[in-house]
Amino acid sequence: MRALTELELRRLYTTRGISSYSVPSGTLVTPAALQFAKDNGIMLKMTDETFVSQRSADGEKTAKPEEVTHLTGDTMVSKTHPRILLRGKVDSLQAQLLGVIIESFAWGIKGLPADLEAVLKYLRELIKAEVTGMPLSDLVFRGWNMDEIRTRSHHPERYFGIGHLFPAPEHGIAVARLNLLRTLCRETELAGVAAFTEGEAVVRKDLITGLNRLNSLFYVMMIMIISGKYVE
Repeated sequence: MRALTELELRRLYTTRGISSYSVPSGTLVTPAALQFAKDNGIMLKMTDETFVSQRSADGEKTAKPEEVTHLTGDTMVSKTHPRILLRGKVDSLQAQLLGVIIESFAWGIKGLPADLEAVLKYLRELIKAEVTGMPLSDLVFRGWNMDEIRTRSHHPERYFGIGHLFPAPEHGIAVARLNLLRTLCRETELAGVAAFTEGEAVVRKDLITGLNRLNSLFYVMMIMIISGKYVE
């Protein structure tokens, strides 16, 4: 990984008199370079793939600019980094889901609040897996594995006696709320693809597959409610 050091930044400042510098993608900015930029009024323009070390050579932490945040450990990146955007999407999805869980107790659909809480737990496992790099466990719902969840979402008439649907007002508030969660989950999945695509390959297929099946699960839950088959 290329590094932007104090020595290089000092050379640019001395020879060119720069007041700003666009840091190339994939560059690690050293703490000394950050301090030199701050002391001399140089604006460092960082890209999505700019990394900032938050420790100096003696191990002391340095102050970080407001426009960067932690990616992993002491590695800092721009807040527009794709993985940071993905974390924001997951955070929003969790926040919406928490609200739906609270509402669901008033809907009288037995088993739904507990099922949604299980989904919330899975989302928390997902973000932990993304941050730590550990593999994400498969999504399991009522004993259905990921393939079974997908099959039920593709063939609702076979399992629930009704065909595919477009949510409508007459389907009620529970279906409307689950449909919102489904669309937010789809947006989160797309953010995951953007964050973990390297060239032509997706490097965290476990996260992407988990979000995809979660999307399918919200749709299955909607079908179950409409078909009257949502029971504990």
